[in-house]
Order: sequence, then C-alpha cells, then structure tokens
Amino acid sequence: MDDHLTAAERRALDAWVPFEPSTGFADRVLDTRAPEARARRGQVAAIVLGLVAIAAIVAVIVTRRGPIEEHSTVVSVPEPRTPGPSTPGPAARPPSPGPATTTGIRVEHTHPFEIRAPFKTVWVSTPAGAHDIAVGSRLRFRDGPARIDAWGTMVEVRAATELEVNSPSNVVIAMGRVFVRAPALVHARVPGGSVMLLGPSEVEIAVSDGDATISPVLGYVRVDGKREHQVVVTGDVAQLDASGAVQVARPPTTE
Repeated sequence: MDDHLTAAERRALDAWVPFEPSTGFADRVLDTRAPEARARRGQVAAIVLGLVAIAAIVAVIVTRRGPIEEHSTVVSVPEPRTPGPSTPGPAARPPSPGPATTTGIRVEHTHPFEIRAPFKTVWVSTPAGAHDIAVGSRLRFRDGPARIDAWGTMVEVRAATELEVNSPSNVVIAMGRVFVRAPALVHARVPGGSVMLLGPSEVEIAVSDGDATISPVLGYVRVDGKREHQVVVTGDVAQLDASGAVQVARPPTTE
C-alpha cells in the first residue's frame, strides 16, 4: 500500500527512534493511517448495527409475549395447616352429658343390706350407701334407719324389715316397721290385706307375726281386710290380723 513515506521515514517510525521529519511529514502520516481508521470505524458501526438489530428482535418478542414476570412467576397458595403437637388448635368442647339413667327406685342405707333380684331366689349382700334397684326387687334390712325413694313415694325403714317394691303404687311389706309418705294413691300390701294411702298422706305400718298395726300420721288411709274395709284417720289405730279381720281403735272424744 502506498503510504507516501520514504524508506528512512518508515524505518524510523517502526523502530520508534527520534529523527528530523521532512516537510509535509505529518500530512503524509495522516494519509497513511486514514484507511486503517476508516476500516476500524466500519467494524464498530457493524457491531453497533448488529446490537441494535438484536435489541429490536428482543423487543418484538417481549411485546408479543407480555412481561416476562407474568409468565415466569408462580403464585402458590399455602395449604391450610393441620394443628399438630406444636400448633395447638381450638379447644375441643366436651361432650354434653346425657340424661342420667335410673330405675326410679333408690335405696340409701348406712349399713349393708340384702337384695333379691326380680324372679330370683338368691339373696345378695349389698354394701352400705345409695343404690338404684330394679322394679320388683325384694329388700331385707337387719336394722334401720334406711330410706327408699320410688317415684315420689318415700318409705323410711325404722327397724329390721323385709319388703318389696313392685311398682310406683304397690309396696309389699312382709315384716318390719316402716313410715310411708305418699303424694298420691299408693297400695301397701301386708299379710292380712292392704293399706291404701289416698294421698297426700303419711302412715306408720308395723308388721309382726302376720298381724299389721296401721297408724295414720297425716291425712287418712283405707284398710282393706279379706271381708271388710275401714277408713282410718289421723289419731286412729287399726289392727289387721293375718285372717283379714280389721279392728279400729279411736281415741275417746271429749265434750
């Protein structure tokens, strides 16, 4: 390539040694280097044009697809946590208590007593305390006091007694001494007949050797024998023997 330089000038430039430049040396050097500068500027321009083209392509792609974040971001919804040992959940409510089961007959005694279950022949010793018993059970007490509550009727055992509670209105007294309080009609059967509490009434009944003594305390009762009956009021004392005969002793009246 014609660079307009002499051989001496070219050797001086290549060796980087000082020399005395001739007239017009600077202009000739510029003319020599101009093609190289133009070539480098062309390379830079080509690189810039390439980068602009790449940017334009990326812009077109982004414009068509939308923001990159919309396609790459995954939104996760946390699942509800199940309460575990370290994460206590709400306190569980205790179950509501159901209705208390009862037979309707409760016996309370400070000493052991015996029970013969319905349709059974064996007596079973029962510890002192309160017990619910089945209808038709037969009870045997060696002493008093003891209390039997059956559907509003109260039977207080005051001595060695054997009796049976058959229903809300039927008590069988085989032997002993009891006090009965009834709000309504109650039958107390004894060996020679029965005592009907017409209620509300209270009566004391003592049975010994098959004979019964009936003493009303409140209201009146009807004593039924095998052949007759008598109405007995408070203050009277009726005798009902094993044969079913009824005798009533009334206090004398004062004028």
